Amino acid sequence: MVELEVQILALEREGLLLDIGRIVAANGFVLQRHRLVDDRNGVLLSLLVRGHRRSRRALDAALGKLERVVSFTIEPADGEDMRPHFAAARQFDYVPPPPPAPPPVPGKRSLTGPPMPPPPRVPDAEAMAFFDRAPERTAQAEAIEPLPVLDIDADPPWAAWPAEMTRIPSAREVRDEAALAPPAPAPAPVPAAAPMSDAATPLDADPVAVERLMRALPGAYPAMLPLVRAMEQAVVPGARVATLELAGVHVGRWIATRQGTRGLPLSPDEALARRGLPALGELLDVKLQGGQVHLGASPLCGKTDHSGCTFFAGLLQGAMEPMKGDGSAHVIGLCCRALGADECVLMVVD
Repeated sequence: MVELEVQILALEREGLLLDIGRIVAANGFVLQRHRLVDDRNGVLLSLLVRGHRRSRRALDAALGKLERVVSFTIEPADGEDMRPHFAAARQFDYVPPPPPAPPPVPGKRSLTGPPMPPPPRVPDAEAMAFFDRAPERTAQAEAIEPLPVLDIDADPPWAAWPAEMTRIPSAREVRDEAALAPPAPAPAPVPAAAPMSDAATPLDADPVAVERLMRALPGAYPAMLPLVRAMEQAVVPGARVATLELAGVHVGRWIATRQGTRGLPLSPDEALARRGLPALGELLDVKLQGGQVHLGASPLCGKTDHSGCTFFAGLLQGAMEPMKGDGSAHVIGLCCRALGADECVLMVVD
């Protein structure tokens, strides 16, 4: 007999425990304890089961066929205590830095030195006396000739003006002049303001950065992840995700060609086992569990909310080409350490 801890990630809570309990019982295991928690990543279910050791593979296959299960793990139980769920969101205890010290008040003792003297004050009478005794002010004022004062009540010199300027036009002349005047041009349309560029705005991939990475790849392989990290820091933030995916596809094709496995079209399962997993295994630890690819610790996913799983998804997709049927498969990311999960998980979707 063996005791196992089963951890499951699902999207819906209703009826989840009942469906999993039936699969556990059908494969010869007895449910000892369970824990069901709602998380921002989904519904987290942990089970402690007991049964025969040889029934573990059957339980693994049955859980892998259940459509409502997104991801799961089966590990030997660690006593009576359950481990933290692998897909649980992490909690970061952030302690804000202390506020800056206020500036020292004049006249009071400073934190790092002797008391600061108050600023000098000039009496108002002394300041006014300084300006009164300035000699250039009096000389300049006397040199300026005063302007003549106009008599507002005097009649304007209308007689000196030409008759055409003093004649008042009639109402008919005003209408005729307005009819002959050309129409006023329409105001020019105001161009719409261009949207401000934002780091979250998705942009196309940077092919120049990918080309530089591929040129440096033969000399750095297989320790090439520092080059990928430098590439994603060099491109603009909006193009980071698309550039990582494009670089992963090119690197996956290059590794499959180098290993000699790129050739005839294969089924998705054969392409994953013979091409995808060996290519990923050259860069980091990987394991296939329940039809999903679990990745080891990667420097591309070490920063919070800064996932690099797009590169590994593109690498897996590029290494698996070509395939039978329509010749393509899509790789999606289920969990990522940068988003709070315990490990990064990828899945191939036909």
